[in-house]
Amino acid sequence: MKTIIYILFGMFLTCGFAQQDETVSIHKLGNHDDQDYSKSYYYKDINNDLDKFVGTWKYDDGNKKLTLVFYKDVHATSGKDYSDEIYARFKYEENGTVIYNTLSDFSASSKLRITGSGFYPNSTTKMNLHYAEPTNIPYDRVGLKGLKYSPSLDIEYLPCVSLGCSPQLKWDLFFVRASASDPIPFKIPFDLTLTKQ
Repeated sequence: MKTIIYILFGMFLTCGFAQQDETVSIHKLGNHDDQDYSKSYYYKDINNDLDKFVGTWKYDDGNKKLTLVFYKDVHATSGKDYSDEIYARFKYEENGTVIYNTLSDFSASSKLRITGSGFYPNSTTKMNLHYAEPTNIPYDRVGLKGLKYSPSLDIEYLPCVSLGCSPQLKWDLFFVRASASDPIPFKIPFDLTLTKQ
Protein backbone atom coordinates (compact mmCIF):
# COMPACT_ATOMS: atom_id res chain seq x y z
CA MET A 1 0.00 0.00 0.00
CA LYS A 2 2.86 2.37 0.87
CA THR A 3 4.41 1.63 -2.51
CA ILE A 4 1.22 2.65 -4.29
CA ILE A 5 1.02 5.88 -2.28
CA TYR A 6 4.66 6.71 -3.11
CA ILE A 7 4.07 6.01 -6.80
CA LEU A 8 0.95 8.19 -6.86
CA PHE A 9 2.74 10.97 -4.97
CA GLY A 10 5.68 10.81 -7.42
CA MET A 11 3.34 10.96 -10.39
CA PHE A 12 1.55 13.95 -8.86
CA LEU A 13 4.83 15.81 -8.35
CA THR A 14 6.01 15.01 -11.87
CA CYS A 15 2.76 16.22 -13.41
CA GLY A 16 2.63 19.27 -11.18
CA PHE A 17 6.09 20.47 -12.13
CA ALA A 18 5.98 19.46 -15.79
CA GLN A 19 6.90 22.31 -18.07
CA GLN A 20 3.91 24.00 -19.66
CA ASP A 21 4.01 25.12 -23.28
CA GLU A 22 3.61 28.83 -23.85
CA THR A 23 0.89 29.24 -26.47
CA VAL A 24 1.52 31.90 -29.11
CA SER A 25 0.05 32.63 -32.52
CA ILE A 26 1.23 30.50 -35.42
CA HIS A 27 2.14 33.79 -37.12
CA LYS A 28 5.02 34.18 -34.63
CA LEU A 29 6.64 30.97 -35.91
CA GLY A 30 10.13 31.81 -37.17
CA ASN A 31 10.23 35.13 -35.29
CA HIS A 32 12.94 34.49 -32.70
CA ASP A 33 13.37 38.11 -31.55
CA ASP A 34 11.40 37.72 -28.32
CA GLN A 35 11.73 33.96 -27.83
CA ASP A 36 12.92 32.59 -24.50
CA TYR A 37 14.93 29.48 -25.43
CA SER A 38 14.40 27.93 -22.00
CA LYS A 39 10.66 27.63 -22.74
CA SER A 40 8.69 25.27 -24.90
CA TYR A 41 6.30 26.97 -27.32
CA TYR A 42 3.05 25.90 -28.93
CA TYR A 43 2.50 27.83 -32.17
CA LYS A 44 -1.27 27.60 -32.31
CA ASP A 45 -3.56 28.39 -35.21
CA ILE A 46 -5.55 30.69 -32.92
CA ASN A 47 -7.66 32.26 -35.70
CA ASN A 48 -8.04 29.02 -37.73
CA ASP A 49 -6.09 30.52 -40.65
CA LEU A 50 -4.97 27.04 -41.76
CA ASP A 51 -8.56 25.84 -42.17
CA LYS A 52 -9.06 27.56 -45.54
CA PHE A 53 -6.36 25.30 -47.03
CA VAL A 54 -7.84 22.05 -45.69
CA GLY A 55 -9.71 19.93 -48.22
CA THR A 56 -9.37 18.71 -51.81
CA TRP A 57 -7.85 20.84 -54.57
CA LYS A 58 -7.58 19.91 -58.26
CA TYR A 59 -5.65 20.99 -61.33
CA ASP A 60 -6.39 19.58 -64.80
CA ASP A 61 -5.11 20.97 -68.11
CA GLY A 62 -6.18 17.92 -70.14
CA ASN A 63 -2.71 16.32 -70.04
CA LYS A 64 -1.59 16.89 -66.46
CA LYS A 65 -3.77 16.30 -63.40
CA LEU A 66 -2.96 17.01 -59.78
CA THR A 67 -5.27 16.10 -56.91
CA LEU A 68 -4.07 17.53 -53.62
CA VAL A 69 -5.71 16.90 -50.24
CA PHE A 70 -4.62 19.08 -47.32
CA TYR A 71 -5.10 17.95 -43.72
CA LYS A 72 -4.58 19.90 -40.49
CA ASP A 73 -2.37 18.45 -37.77
CA VAL A 74 -2.95 20.07 -34.37
CA HIS A 75 -0.13 20.31 -31.79
CA ALA A 76 2.44 18.55 -33.99
CA THR A 77 5.88 18.03 -32.46
CA SER A 78 8.71 20.16 -33.80
CA GLY A 79 11.82 19.60 -31.68
CA LYS A 80 10.97 20.81 -28.18
CA ASP A 81 8.19 23.01 -29.55
CA TYR A 82 4.79 22.27 -31.08
CA SER A 83 2.78 23.81 -33.86
CA ASP A 84 -0.43 23.43 -35.77
CA GLU A 85 0.41 22.65 -39.39
CA ILE A 86 -0.99 21.40 -42.65
CA TYR A 87 0.25 18.52 -44.74
CA ALA A 88 -0.83 17.10 -48.08
CA ARG A 89 -1.26 13.82 -49.84
CA PHE A 90 -1.46 13.94 -53.62
CA LYS A 91 -1.95 12.15 -56.91
CA TYR A 92 -0.22 13.37 -60.06
CA GLU A 93 -0.98 12.07 -63.58
CA GLU A 94 0.44 12.83 -67.03
CA ASN A 95 -1.47 11.74 -70.15
CA GLY A 96 -3.54 9.28 -68.09
CA THR A 97 -0.48 7.66 -66.46
CA VAL A 98 -0.20 7.91 -62.68
CA ILE A 99 3.24 9.30 -61.81
CA TYR A 100 2.78 9.66 -58.03
CA ASN A 101 -0.04 8.63 -55.74
CA THR A 102 0.24 9.20 -51.99
CA LEU A 103 -3.52 9.66 -51.42
CA SER A 104 -3.89 6.26 -49.75
CA ASP A 105 -0.48 6.28 -48.04
CA PHE A 106 -1.15 6.92 -44.36
CA SER A 107 2.41 6.26 -43.17
CA ALA A 108 4.17 8.89 -41.08
CA SER A 109 6.67 9.51 -43.89
CA SER A 110 3.91 10.45 -46.35
CA LYS A 111 3.08 13.46 -44.16
CA LEU A 112 6.59 14.80 -44.76
CA ARG A 113 6.26 15.39 -48.52
CA ILE A 114 4.32 18.65 -48.39
CA THR A 115 4.03 20.08 -44.90
CA GLY A 116 4.39 23.22 -42.84
CA SER A 117 2.86 26.07 -40.92
CA GLY A 118 4.90 29.06 -42.05
CA PHE A 119 2.81 32.05 -43.11
CA TYR A 120 4.42 34.96 -44.88
CA PRO A 121 4.71 38.09 -42.68
CA ASN A 122 1.43 40.01 -42.41
CA SER A 123 -0.42 37.39 -44.44
CA THR A 124 -3.14 34.90 -43.59
CA THR A 125 -3.40 33.56 -47.16
CA LYS A 126 0.19 32.86 -48.27
CA MET A 127 2.43 30.13 -46.85
CA ASN A 128 5.83 28.55 -47.47
CA LEU A 129 5.91 24.76 -47.06
CA HIS A 130 8.49 21.98 -47.08
CA TYR A 131 8.31 20.17 -50.43
CA ALA A 132 9.49 16.74 -51.54
CA GLU A 133 8.30 14.51 -54.38
CA PRO A 134 8.81 10.74 -54.24
CA THR A 135 11.31 10.99 -57.09
CA ASN A 136 14.24 8.69 -57.82
CA ILE A 137 16.45 11.61 -58.91
CA PRO A 138 18.58 12.62 -55.90
CA TYR A 139 18.58 16.22 -54.69
CA ASP A 140 19.45 18.04 -51.49
CA ARG A 141 17.34 20.48 -49.50
CA VAL A 142 19.56 23.51 -49.00
CA GLY A 143 19.19 26.86 -47.28
CA LEU A 144 20.23 29.66 -49.56
CA LYS A 145 21.75 32.74 -47.96
CA GLY A 146 19.11 35.43 -47.73
CA LEU A 147 16.55 33.20 -49.43
CA LYS A 148 14.25 30.40 -48.44
CA TYR A 149 15.04 26.70 -48.55
CA SER A 150 15.27 24.96 -51.90
CA PRO A 151 13.08 23.12 -52.67
CA SER A 152 10.10 24.72 -51.03
CA LEU A 153 6.54 25.38 -52.03
CA ASP A 154 4.64 28.65 -51.80
CA ILE A 155 0.89 28.33 -51.73
CA GLU A 156 -1.54 31.22 -51.77
CA TYR A 157 -5.26 31.00 -51.07
CA LEU A 158 -7.26 33.03 -53.58
CA PRO A 159 -10.79 33.58 -52.27
CA CYS A 160 -13.85 33.48 -54.45
CA VAL A 161 -14.72 36.97 -55.74
CA SER A 162 -18.06 36.31 -57.44
CA LEU A 163 -21.13 34.12 -57.04
CA GLY A 164 -20.80 30.52 -58.16
CA CYS A 165 -17.01 30.36 -58.21
CA SER A 166 -14.72 28.21 -56.07
CA PRO A 167 -11.64 29.35 -54.15
CA GLN A 168 -8.33 28.75 -55.88
CA LEU A 169 -4.85 27.87 -54.68
CA LYS A 170 -1.76 29.29 -56.35
CA TRP A 171 1.09 26.74 -56.32
CA ASP A 172 4.63 28.04 -56.85
CA LEU A 173 7.52 25.61 -56.43
CA PHE A 174 10.92 27.14 -55.61
CA PHE A 175 13.97 25.10 -56.59
CA VAL A 176 17.55 26.12 -57.31
CA ARG A 177 19.87 23.63 -59.00
CA ALA A 178 23.43 23.35 -57.72
CA SER A 179 24.61 23.60 -61.33
CA ALA A 180 22.82 24.30 -64.60
CA SER A 181 23.58 20.77 -65.82
CA ASP A 182 21.83 19.08 -62.86
CA PRO A 183 18.52 17.45 -63.82
CA ILE A 184 15.33 18.85 -62.35
CA PRO A 185 14.13 16.06 -60.03
CA PHE A 186 10.46 17.03 -60.01
CA LYS A 187 7.62 15.99 -62.32
CA ILE A 188 4.83 18.19 -60.93
CA PRO A 189 4.84 21.60 -62.68
CA PHE A 190 6.36 24.52 -60.81
CA ASP A 191 3.50 26.99 -61.34
CA LEU A 192 -0.16 25.91 -61.09
CA THR A 193 -3.55 27.17 -60.01
CA LEU A 194 -5.75 24.57 -58.33
CA THR A 195 -9.48 24.79 -57.63
CA LYS A 196 -11.13 23.77 -54.37
CA GLN A 197 -13.57 20.88 -54.75
